[in-house]
Amino acid sequence: MRFTDFLKGGNGKAKPEYIITFKDEPNTIIVIECKKTSKQHQSNSFNKPNSYSIDGALYYAKFLKSEYNVIAIGVSGTEKEKALLDVYYWQKKQDEPQYQKKLHNIFLTPINYLKAIHGEKISKNYSLDEIRETAIDFHSKLRTIRITEKQKPIFIAGILIALEDQDFARDYINMTSFNSVITNLTSAIDRVLDESDISKIKKGVRTLRERINSMLYERTALSKQPDELIKYELDNIKQQEFSKNMIFKDPYLLDFLEINDRYLEKDFEDAILRSIEQFIFELGVGFSFIERQKKNHHRRGRF
Repeated sequence: MRFTDFLKGGNGKAKPEYIITFKDEPNTIIVIECKKTSKQHQSNSFNKPNSYSIDGALYYAKFLKSEYNVIAIGVSGTEKEKALLDVYYWQKKQDEPQYQKKLHNIFLTPINYLKAIHGEKISKNYSLDEIRETAIDFHSKLRTIRITEKQKPIFIAGILIALEDQDFARDYINMTSFNSVITNLTSAIDRVLDESDISKIKKGVRTLRERINSMLYERTALSKQPDELIKYELDNIKQQEFSKNMIFKDPYLLDFLEINDRYLEKDFEDAILRSIEQFIFELGVGFSFIERQKKNHHRRGRF
């Protein structure tokens, strides 16, 4: 449908209900035309601006677009629950307006309409009643498509993750089939997870749990330099540097060995053997310290 043949004009002067300007974007304006009932929303040919809200909003936008980018909004009805709202965007000096399907029946503040036109994230305040009504409606729709109670958290989490993808958030409203929505939904989830590098986050959480199990906090309480040890451990976790010396530390409290907070396996072994050797010598006669590492021969091999 081309919009070049709007009503050529009436006998008298006319003006829209509202014209809204933006201080930070003076080249864009909002034109709002209102009618009392939803039956007066739009005509089939868009050429009756005196009788229909959409026709009227586009009629004014047609003349104003020579100087401005025009967001044309038609609202029909006096009760929000029953009212109809549609938005068109007519860029300056362009021949045709663009219908904003994603904004159908979406009531926003003027600045949020501007953000939506530019593809930016909008912020909307909801009352408790609106949140409750939305939750009930969404719950009913999930039951209709047979989403079980156990599946709901995963299903909703998937939608929220997919909406972080700008392409999906912008285009999902225009998808015409269920299969198309599901295909694009899963692709968007994959993209978001890939960009977030979830594997590193999981690895960091797992390593943090290992540090707790290795009694890092107890060891720092016994350490001569606890602040330095904590900083060393946390820096490794943040940088995803997981050395074997950090991951496989024993959870035993061996402060009597008097070794440094950071040590190699060989240092740990030497300290234990020194302590055992000293203990045996203190026992006196009747004991023999043969060697530090004694190889035992067995029919199955050496040990």
